This record gives sequence, C-alpha cells and structure tokens, in this order.
Amino acid sequence: MNKHIEVIYNILPLLFTIEEGLIHVKQQISELRYEEALGLLQDSMLGIASIEQSIAPMKEKVPMGNISLLTSELKNNIINVLVNYEKGRQEFIEGQIEVQVLLSFMSWKEEIEKILKPYILS
Repeated sequence: MNKHIEVIYNILPLLFTIEEGLIHVKQQISELRYEEALGLLQDSMLGIASIEQSIAPMKEKVPMGNISLLTSELKNNIINVLVNYEKGRQEFIEGQIEVQVLLSFMSWKEEIEKILKPYILS
C-alpha cells in the first residue's frame, strides 16, 4: 500500500480542483459562454479519467466501495450534457450541470475521500 500513498496525496487535491472547475462550468453556462464551459468540462473529464486510472491498481489492496458505480454515473451525466450541446439543446445544460453532474461528482468525490483518506491519516 505504501507505493500508493503518493498517488493518494495527488488524487485528493485534484478532486478539489475538478470540483472548482465544474462549479466554474456552471457559472459559464449561466453566462451563455458554452465554448469556454465545454473546454473546462473536457478538462474536468480528463481529471476524472486520471483519477479513475490512478485508483485502478489499488483495487487489489483497497476495498473500493461504490466508486465504480459512481464513476459510471458521473461519466454518463457528463456525456448527457455533451449530447444536449451537440443537439443544440443548450436550455437543458445548466440544469444538467447543477442537478446531475455536480451532484454525481460530489457523491463520487465523497466516496473516494472516504476510502482513501484513512490511508494517509494513519
């Protein structure tokens, strides 16, 4: 597990950064700045994928709870936002970000923190 401690120390601040990014995405969408919002949403998706890849090797030693399910839900919610944007249904995007993406992200983040923080606090 010791080899994963440094990874955990990198994951936790990245979670906070992604959260700030998603909040900023919501703000940009409310200001009708869709292109900037989508660029930031893509950056957030890269961060989420990076975390997903980083915790995958830990699954052998650490019980991961609901992380896989929550990751799938989060990714599906982000994909739904992108689909609505591509179909020209921008009127749905702000609500989706607030109600679906941010809520699923917060659940995902809390689950990761609940599972990983004890390893760096001990």
